Amino acid sequence: MAEQVTDTHLIIGTAGHVDHGKTTLIRALTGKETDRLPEEKRRGISIELGFAPFVLPSGRRAGVVDVPGHERFVRHMVAGAFGMDAVLLVVAADEGVMPQTEEHLAILSLLGLGRGLVVLTKVDLVDRDQQAKIERALRSRLADTFLKNAPILPFSAPTGAGLADILSTIDQLTADLPPRSAEGPARLPVDRTFVASGFGTVVTGTLFRGQVAVDDRLLAVPAQKTVRVRQVQVHGENRKSAQAGERVALNLVGAEASELGRGSLVQGAGGGDRTDTVYARVSVLAGEHAIKTDQRLHIHALTFEVVGRVVLLDADRVSGGETALVRIRLEHPLWLLAGDRMVLRQVAPQATVGGGVVIATSGHFRRHHQQDLADLTKMETGGAGGRLEVAASRLLRLGSVSGASDQLLVDLERKGVLVRIGDQWLGQAVLRAREQALIAYLKRLGQEHPERLGERAETIRQRLYRELDGPTFAQVMAALERSQTIRLGDGVIGLPELRADPENPLEQPARRLLEQLAKTPFMPPSAAELARSLAASEGEVDRLGRYLAASSRVVRIGEWLFTQDALKEAAKRVNDWFDTHPQMTAGEFRDLLSTSRRYAIPLLEYFDGRRLTRRVGEVRRPFR
Repeated sequence: MAEQVTDTHLIIGTAGHVDHGKTTLIRALTGKETDRLPEEKRRGISIELGFAPFVLPSGRRAGVVDVPGHERFVRHMVAGAFGMDAVLLVVAADEGVMPQTEEHLAILSLLGLGRGLVVLTKVDLVDRDQQAKIERALRSRLADTFLKNAPILPFSAPTGAGLADILSTIDQLTADLPPRSAEGPARLPVDRTFVASGFGTVVTGTLFRGQVAVDDRLLAVPAQKTVRVRQVQVHGENRKSAQAGERVALNLVGAEASELGRGSLVQGAGGGDRTDTVYARVSVLAGEHAIKTDQRLHIHALTFEVVGRVVLLDADRVSGGETALVRIRLEHPLWLLAGDRMVLRQVAPQATVGGGVVIATSGHFRRHHQQDLADLTKMETGGAGGRLEVAASRLLRLGSVSGASDQLLVDLERKGVLVRIGDQWLGQAVLRAREQALIAYLKRLGQEHPERLGERAETIRQRLYRELDGPTFAQVMAALERSQTIRLGDGVIGLPELRADPENPLEQPARRLLEQLAKTPFMPPSAAELARSLAASEGEVDRLGRYLAASSRVVRIGEWLFTQDALKEAAKRVNDWFDTHPQMTAGEFRDLLSTSRRYAIPLLEYFDGRRLTRRVGEVRRPFR
C-alpha cells in the first residue's frame, strides 16, 4: 500500500462489565469486528484484546481498544488499558453498575487515566424512568473518580441512536490532549504477535514512548534478541516511521514469533532497565484488604505480568485508602523505568487490590531506614533533579532519566557528578569509593590468602556492589579492568598483578616448584610428580601453583602448570615458524617444542584463545 501520513496519536479504550455492549459499540464506531477468535464468536464475549481504527468528525484518526469484560480475563484488560489516552466506560441500562464495571474503573484510576466518557448502552431495553434512575446511580458512583464530570451518553445498537453524539463528544474530549513525547528510546509493549505469510514475525502494540523507523535495530526482551525493523504499519498503512501514541505493527527480523508474545517489550537502548526488584509508591483501593509485608501479589505493568513479594518500607501494613513505599521482589525480571505504573492483584482469589508508580529499579533501600526513605521520597517527588541527586550520592543506575536532557547528563559528567558506564549513569563519587573499597579488600585477601588469584565476581557484587544487577556490575568491572585497576578471569576478580614477595612464607617453596617446571618446560610434571619431588602434598602444590599464577609466573593450562618463560619461548618459536610457513599441523607444533601430543593440544588451544593462532580444519594458521 502506498504510504499515507495520518494523524493517529490517539488511543481510545473501552471498559465495563461482560455483555454490556463494548464490542457492539466499537463495531458501530469503526465498522470493524474486533472479536476475531472462533471461541469469541461462539460464546459471544470478548476474550482477547481487539483493535480498530476510526475517524472522528474533525477528521482526526484514532484507534480504539476493545477489552474483555469477563472477570476471568481482567489480566487481558489491564494489558490493553496501559496504552489508553481516554476511555469509554460502557454500562448497560438494563443492569447498571456491575462487578467488572467497578474493577475496570478502579484499574483505570490506578493507571492515572484522566479523561473519558460514559456510554449507557441498551437504552432501547428500558423506559425513560429506568434510564434516568441508572444515570443518577452512575453519577453518584462516579462522584469520587476521574469520570465525576464525564458526559453520560445513551446509545442504542439496533437503531444507532446516540452514535453521532458519542463521536462528537470523543472529538471534543480529546481536542486538547497533549501529544506523547517522541523523545527518548522507543518502548513498544507487545500485546499481540503473529506470523505474516511472506514477512515473518509481526508484533503489535501502542508505542508508549519515542519513535521507531524502518531499519532501526531494537532489543526484544525478555528474549534478549536484537531485532531489525523491516516494516512499520499504523492501522494497516505502511509508514517509514511511527511516533509515541500510535497503534503500530512492526515486522521484525531476528526473532521468532514464539519468542515475542504478550508481555514482551521491544525497545531502544535505555528503553527499560532489567530488574528483579522494584521500589514504588503503592496505593490500596478503598474497601480492599490491607497489604502486608511478605505478601505475594500479581504485578501488572505495561503488558508484563509477574508475581512479586511485597515488603513495606515505611509501614507495617497499608490499609484500604492508604499509600506506602514498598520494595517488590519479582519472581521473574521485568524491564521498567521510573514513572511506570503498576496494577496489583491478589493471587487468590484474584481481585484488584491496588496499584503503584515505580520510583527506582535499582539500589538498596532498607526498611524503616530514615535516610533511605528520604532518598526514595526525593526520587519520587523531585523529578529528574531529585533522581540525579540521589544517584550521585549512592550506587544507583540510571539507564534513562525522565525529564533529564542529554546535555544535562553530559554536563554532570563533565563536573564529575556522574559517570557513564556502558548504557548506565552512575554517581562518580560513590563509584570511586567502592573502587577503593574493592582494592583494599583484594589487597587484604592477598595478604591473608596469598595463594588465591582473587575473589569470585558474584561474592564481590554481593559484598560491595549489591545495588547493581549482574549486567551493570559486569560493565563496571570491565571499565576497571580497562583502566588496569583489577584483573578479570574465569569468574574471579583480582588485582592486576601480585609481585613476588620475599617475606611471604610461600615464596621459597614456590621457587623450588618453578625450578622443577623449568627442567622440562614443555612437558611439565603432573601435580603428583611435583608433590613427590617437593616432598609435599598435592594440596600444597595446588596452593603454590595458585600463588605463582597470582604473581603471573605460571599459567595453568589443562591439568599442568607452564611457566611464563616457557610460554614466551613457545610463542616465539610459533611466530618464527609462520615467517616461513603458511600453516602448522599439531604434529609440527609438537616437534617444534620437542614435546608430546598430550601437552601440544592444550597448548595450541591456549594459543588459539590468545589469538596467536587460529584453527582452520586440522591445521593452525596465524591469527592475523
